Amino acid sequence: MRALLLFSLGLVAVVTGREAPVMPLLNYHETVGIPLAKSIKDAEDAIHSPVSGRSAQNDSNMFIVGGVIATADAHPYLAGLVISLVGIAGNSACGSSLLTTNRLVTAAHCWTHGTMQAWQFTVVLGSQFLFYGGTRIATSQVIVHPQYVSQFLMNDVAMIYLPTHVTFSGKYISFFLQRY
Repeated sequence: MRALLLFSLGLVAVVTGREAPVMPLLNYHETVGIPLAKSIKDAEDAIHSPVSGRSAQNDSNMFIVGGVIATADAHPYLAGLVISLVGIAGNSACGSSLLTTNRLVTAAHCWTHGTMQAWQFTVVLGSQFLFYGGTRIATSQVIVHPQYVSQFLMNDVAMIYLPTHVTFSGKYISFFLQRY
C-alpha cells in the first residue's frame, strides 16, 4: 500500500511538472481577422444606413447585453487597424494602442501571420467605428519583434510608425503624452 501511494505521488509529480503543450494558432487573418472585419463592416453599415431596414437600437445581436456604443473620446489611446493584405481583395481587422503622437503598439500577427502578409495598415483614431469616421492614417512602416515566432505567437509585438504626428482632443491622452 505504501509503495502504491509513493508511486502515485511520483506519477502526479511527473505529470504536473510537465509544461502544457502550446497549441499553434492557425492563420490569424484567415480564421479571425477577415471574418471579424466583415462582421464589423456589416454591423456598421447597418447602423449608418437607415434604408437597410435594420436599426442598431433594436438589433440585440449587434451589442454586448446591456452595452452601448462608446463615445468617440471614451478611449482616445485605442486605435483600430484596417489591414490591407498582399493578394487579398478584402480587409482584415486588429487593434492597437497609441504610445506617442506617431507610434502605436500592436500584435505582430496583425502584420504577418501564417501565409498572409499585410502591406498597409489604415490606423483609425478618434472613432468608435472601424469603417466610419475618425482620423485615418495609412502606413506601411511596421517593425515586428526580431524574435517573433508566428506559429506559437512568441514575441508577438510590433511597432507602428505613423508618417505624421497626430494631435489629441482627449485630456487623458494629452496628459499621458506630456509625462512620457
